[in-house]
Amino acid sequence: MTATDTLSSAVLELNSSCVCLDEDNKEFDCYGDCFTDNADYLNDYVIPSWITNNKVFAKDYVRIEGINLGWTHASGYTIVEPKGILEALKINGDFRIEFRLKGGELSARRWSHDEPTGAYFLFSFADEEN
Repeated sequence: MTATDTLSSAVLELNSSCVCLDEDNKEFDCYGDCFTDNADYLNDYVIPSWITNNKVFAKDYVRIEGINLGWTHASGYTIVEPKGILEALKINGDFRIEFRLKGGELSARRWSHDEPTGAYFLFSFADEEN
């Protein structure tokens, strides 16, 4: 796949304790760092495809709406640049984030100690940083 290819759908998992598994669910030594490789794939293919699928090229910011966050089950939002999406969703601790791209929709779900049933994130475009 080249950087100019556009994905119509994708499911990508990033895990703070990344382990590579073969088709029989057996661990093997990953080539490189699997978290970094998947983060690069998110930033180089999934997010640009989402932007292209929406035919949006002039927006510099993404609004991230979050629900069921942490042990308080809070809701909130933040606005970041597209390359800042993963950093906004990472937490200090063990976590797993699953990104789903389906055409023009991008969503994510994060599981952690304080979010055993998952926190949900929806992405939209924003005109400005605040």
